[in-house]
Amino acid sequence: MNYLNQSKKTIFDCGVVTNEKNLLNLCKEKSVNLLLVSINLFSEEFSSWNIEQIILLKEEAFNNNEYSKYLTLFKYQSMEALLDTILKVFKKNDIIKVSESSVLGEDIKWNNKTNFIGVYSLSGGIEKTILSVMLSYYFGKNKSCLYINLDCIGCRMFEKKEENKADFAKLLWKIKKKEEIIQHLEKLICKEDFFSYLMSSVYQNALTELTTEDFQILCQKLLEWNEYKIIVFDFGFLNEAVIEIMTFCKMIFDVKEGSFLESRKRSGFYELLKFQERESIKNRIQEVSAVRDLQMSWKEIEELIWSEKGFQGAEFFVDKVGALLAHRV
Repeated sequence: MNYLNQSKKTIFDCGVVTNEKNLLNLCKEKSVNLLLVSINLFSEEFSSWNIEQIILLKEEAFNNNEYSKYLTLFKYQSMEALLDTILKVFKKNDIIKVSESSVLGEDIKWNNKTNFIGVYSLSGGIEKTILSVMLSYYFGKNKSCLYINLDCIGCRMFEKKEENKADFAKLLWKIKKKEEIIQHLEKLICKEDFFSYLMSSVYQNALTELTTEDFQILCQKLLEWNEYKIIVFDFGFLNEAVIEIMTFCKMIFDVKEGSFLESRKRSGFYELLKFQERESIKNRIQEVSAVRDLQMSWKEIEELIWSEKGFQGAEFFVDKVGALLAHRV
């Protein structure tokens, strides 16, 4: 919540109040869409104030039928779990009313065909997937929208169907074979109220094996299919192939910055991503440089990172280093 509040460019307007008086003053100034409050501090008087929805945060042992008409959440759980529930409340009651231009910060001229949007961050722990889902939700209210999760950690608001797991592995094989891609993709897509989604996190290792050409084929097939006006890619890992998908994207949302990347900065952005990835690899190598089993000089490491093999060669090397580090620990 602190991150969302500080970024100033999200679809949320978050605030924190420390006592009942401050809350009352806030409600006099503006309508509060959603209030999260500890059940120990809650007062029935709050329901008469300018608040549209109240969620009570309770401790496990607390059980009071007096507040049964309010939605309650166990407060000692992960932020991801709390946000998942909160977002479901948003979707169910439509209590946040946001225009497309206010979400994007600018007026967008959409193509008549499929438009790709990329959501990206090199930093973890800043709710990239949650924001990706929210973008899909708002776009999906007015346009057909497909959310594709290319992350190593899934979003808990979506239940993965066990029978779909093998099918997704088969989809990756179809992409490699360049056959019946869309026909198989259709079988895997699940429906939400306002958008469709494809969860792939359980196959992150297999995803990283897809080449630049594989992703080019997938993107081209999606464009030819033209079933969805907007496709939101949630990028959970970074390699040369993922950067190729980004070149197809009409817009890229940098979660850490809380804004869409301007078109004029795109070319420099791709080069920066490549540089950051290589720097990340070098840093990870330096972290385990004391491992004696690693029989390679820094000059050899440098040559490998900047070789024509690029990311692929370096990734194999990092896997080796990671295994050595795990063994040492």
